[in-house]
Amino acid sequence: MNDHAAPPSVSLQETAAATADFLRGLALALPDARRQTDRWLTTIHHLRDPAGHARVPVTVVGTVKSGKSTLVNAIAGQVLLPMAAGITTTFMTAVRPAAELGARIALQPLEQVDFVFQQAAGLLFPDTCGENPPRLTDAKARRTVAAQLQEFRTAAPTALTAQGTFHEPYRLLQNLIQGYDTVAAIYADDTRERSYTTDDFNDFPPCIASEPISAYLARAEVFCPLPDLPELLTLQDCQGLDTPSPTQQAMVVRQLALSPVLLFVISSRMGLRQADYRLLEHIRELGLADRLQFVLNVDLLEHPTRAAMEEMIDRCRRELEEVGCRRPLYSFSALYHLACRRDPAAAVAGNTVDPRKLAAWEAIPELTDRSRSEWDRFLAELQRIGTTDAARIFLDHAADRLQHVLNGARHILDRFADGHTGGNPDLDSSATTAAREAGRIEAAAARLPEALAGILTQIEKKYAAAINSWFGRPDAAGIRARLTTAIDTHALPEDLPGFNRKNPLAPLSTAWRHFHLTTAGTLRELSAAALVTQWQTWEREIHAAVTAECIPLLSLIGTPDGKPELDGRPPLPPLPGWGERLPEFSFTTPAAERFGTVSRLALGFRLLGTRVGHPTRRQSWREMLTDRIRREAREELKTRLLDLQEQVKFAFLRPYFAAWQEQLEALARELTAEQLDRCRRNQDDLAADRDCHDRLSTAAGQLRHDADNLRERIRALAGGRPAA
Repeated sequence: MNDHAAPPSVSLQETAAATADFLRGLALALPDARRQTDRWLTTIHHLRDPAGHARVPVTVVGTVKSGKSTLVNAIAGQVLLPMAAGITTTFMTAVRPAAELGARIALQPLEQVDFVFQQAAGLLFPDTCGENPPRLTDAKARRTVAAQLQEFRTAAPTALTAQGTFHEPYRLLQNLIQGYDTVAAIYADDTRERSYTTDDFNDFPPCIASEPISAYLARAEVFCPLPDLPELLTLQDCQGLDTPSPTQQAMVVRQLALSPVLLFVISSRMGLRQADYRLLEHIRELGLADRLQFVLNVDLLEHPTRAAMEEMIDRCRRELEEVGCRRPLYSFSALYHLACRRDPAAAVAGNTVDPRKLAAWEAIPELTDRSRSEWDRFLAELQRIGTTDAARIFLDHAADRLQHVLNGARHILDRFADGHTGGNPDLDSSATTAAREAGRIEAAAARLPEALAGILTQIEKKYAAAINSWFGRPDAAGIRARLTTAIDTHALPEDLPGFNRKNPLAPLSTAWRHFHLTTAGTLRELSAAALVTQWQTWEREIHAAVTAECIPLLSLIGTPDGKPELDGRPPLPPLPGWGERLPEFSFTTPAAERFGTVSRLALGFRLLGTRVGHPTRRQSWREMLTDRIRREAREELKTRLLDLQEQVKFAFLRPYFAAWQEQLEALARELTAEQLDRCRRNQDDLAADRDCHDRLSTAAGQLRHDADNLRERIRALAGGRPAA
């Protein structure tokens, strides 16, 4: 700060300290407001430390291409900010005094930018991005969204300018995708910042001139010697308020309220435009008209004579007066004075002005003399603002900032008071709800076992009928046809002993052992494979049926929104290993009983009678024996399949559903215990909340009283005028 600049008064220090104490008390009384109070405390710290942080911001505003960046560069004496055809300033940039040239940019938190990216994608492509919003950090997602943008632009180009404005979600998505690769390296640093020194300063202007990169920026600052600018002042270069981006427009409007001095730049090429009138109207609506200083940025080659220049100046002054603006107007060529004042030793690449232009300007001394005179008057006004009026401006600005903080804090207190007057009905209602919820869970848990048993009984009956149907099917889809085919293909060996009249039963035992060693084993394998395959199908169906029927019941003991808290566990896990416990088809024991000695003797005599009774029959003894064994086995198959069917239904299916019921009841008990524990914790929390409610209400009442006292102190700090 300059030595002759009046320092902040003791009243400011005391008022700022009192406001900081008030905010700390607010944070203690209302912990939910701590994030906001921390930001306000930072603001107050800057106001109490003007030498380190608090300076009077001089904001340069105007429409696009009016010469705002050129004016800032002229004041600095070198090209710090980009100047070219088209829009070159895409982000608000502060120029601060420092011993050496440098710059710094800071990015928004990546999580915040990613959230904006997802919101914009959801607005533009709701059908494809609703359930699974794309992540900005995912390269594949960026390529997908880029392809969707291309399709959107091709399919509906008129939608990009609907209602006369460019489609903001489209522009935002396009910028975020195009700028990500550039800023990814900066995000790798936890600070999310990048600093530029004199050596690499050339890399800074492209950042603030790039619209894709500006979508990520949170702050942009330039540091350099500013010998002609009072130390208490800083410059703030803004985007044109008629920029096509609504987000950038909102950023400029917010900055207007933070600046006690506004330099409104008008281009002499066109004079006041409709965009200028709209900006002036908005400044008046904000109550900021008395902060304006107008600069008519003259193009010396557009006005070849002094008379032409004066005519344009008079026209602008007249038009400003017609809309009620009678603030000072300075008219000069910012580019000419930049060329005159530029320090070659401080130049960086591209910071040059065409010497031919300078020579052409110098050839018209009546214009350059007029521009120098106005330039000197303008710099003198900046000196006066930064010296003689610095203390008043700073105190008024500080009072406005303190009042802004106090208004925000008072809003938080009023909102808290509105919800906590006359007792705390919310806490009482919540306590009643918690008790009712615990009773509901206990009642639902008591009814669950009977309801689950009824559901499982119905499903068991359904699949018992399905087992009967499958065993009884005569076609290839059932088990009987497959086993019958295997029996019909059974044949005795060729070397079987022939018929012996003295001992007709001799080959019978051999034939029956051969049947059990070959076909009976095949029947067992076929039946086991068919039954396991069919059971796997039934098991999936049973699991789906049990899940569909029982989940609604488990929801009865879930959270109030009807969803059980299963903590990511599968609600009804399948029962493992049941396919290995299936009963087996067997001929062994029943066949041994069926074809015991007596049975084999009867069979032998029947075969002997057939042989003796039909001595001319050509069928061989082996064929007769094979045919008889097949016939007996087919008859026996019916009984054995019926036995297996009953075993599957009663010895297997019933224990299977009993295991289901045991597992479901265990899960229900576990859920009940969890939900009741949650209810108890909630009731304990509500009791603690009720205890601290009175303390919070008392503290909030005291804070509101302190806020009223602070309001009067801040008003006194602003010289008795009501602070904004």
